[in-house]
Amino acid sequence: DGARVMFWTLSEFDTAQRDLFGMIDQSVSFETYRDELEEQLRTLAGRGTKVTLVPARAAEMRDYADRAGGSVKDDAIRRAYLDDVAQRTGTVAWPPGRNTPCWCGSGAKYKRCCGTRGR
Repeated sequence: DGARVMFWTLSEFDTAQRDLFGMIDQSVSFETYRDELEEQLRTLAGRGTKVTLVPARAAEMRDYADRAGGSVKDDAIRRAYLDDVAQRTGTVAWPPGRNTPCWCGSGAKYKRCCGTRGR
């Protein structure tokens, strides 16, 4: 089985933290979020799970929830948003190649960014 995981890139994290109140703990830094997510992704992959990532956008998620008549805090709304984004824009394979841009949006190669964490 595979797992699709929604995530916030560096450029969206602060916006999501600010505009989607309650979605991301205000005391969590992007670095902590990214490191914890990378660790979870490694754990999933270590169990033999194929992992793909779906980048979220705060304004788009809020608009989607409004159109659906729900809240971004609702698991069903977030799941439907994830499915919608994955269908429209595709997913990002994880782990990326060592020389490809890191999934987190830092602009660095994976091997010099999240690829070095947790080893």
